[in-house]
Amino acid sequence: MPLVVHPETHAAGELSWLVRERRAGVSCQPLHEYALARLTLGVRAFIQSRRIGRADLLICISSVFRDHMLRDYHFPLARTVVIPNPVRLERFAALDDARATTGTVLVLGRIAARKGIEDVVALAQLMRERHADARLRIVGGPGSWSDYTGLLEGLPDAGEYAGRVEAAQVPDELARADVLLQASKYEPFGLTVGEALAAGVPVVATTEVGAIEGVERSVATVVDPGSVQAMAGAIEEMLARLRARPEQVRADARAQAQRLFDPAHVCAQISTALLELSARRAQA
Repeated sequence: MPLVVHPETHAAGELSWLVRERRAGVSCQPLHEYALARLTLGVRAFIQSRRIGRADLLICISSVFRDHMLRDYHFPLARTVVIPNPVRLERFAALDDARATTGTVLVLGRIAARKGIEDVVALAQLMRERHADARLRIVGGPGSWSDYTGLLEGLPDAGEYAGRVEAAQVPDELARADVLLQASKYEPFGLTVGEALAAGVPVVATTEVGAIEGVERSVATVVDPGSVQAMAGAIEEMLARLRARPEQVRADARAQAQRLFDPAHVCAQISTALLELSARRAQA
């Protein structure tokens, strides 16, 4: 039987960003914790590269993810297929598409390495200077091996940090949000993007966010990682679009989630990829 690998994480990529952001990492957590995380990710990257190298097919959750895996692990492009993660759409079906627009920009996810937390803080400062009619709400806790919550101590009054929430509370957070911001500098997928769209919330994300691939630009604006000015402009534009046509924008966002992340559609793609692989092996 063919060996198929469907990885959810890219250890070499995680390690790369931990090293690049070592100054922030050491400033926010004890040095020994940072050193242990770096060592652990190094071992995981070595093991992952060996195991993935034996695969007949690598199912990648985004093109961004695939490109990093090919570069870091030297895996052949011909033995890959890109299929996104599914989203449980029914979790967000009850949200009201006609709800009021309050200017709430939600940052949802781990407060950890590679998530662009320093850019989120800079964005809040810029929004305050512009007297923008928007407010950042940051929700999430530290990662298991990286804690950047210390960076949020410089958060101005244009933003608030709400801490960690349980998964069951995510629909409530999205119900209060107008725009989701995913400022990551490296993000193999970003399930929060798919969940936001399923909740009728348009998205501003960087080019490194895998889940943004293929999403219509009427409900998803893409900016370069670290471009705080571009993030601010994209948020203002998306909020204006939402205030002008709230029900249409939210309906379009839901339609994109249905088109791209519906579990039945995703499972069908995986099934097709496996059948095609089996057929090729049978003919070999």
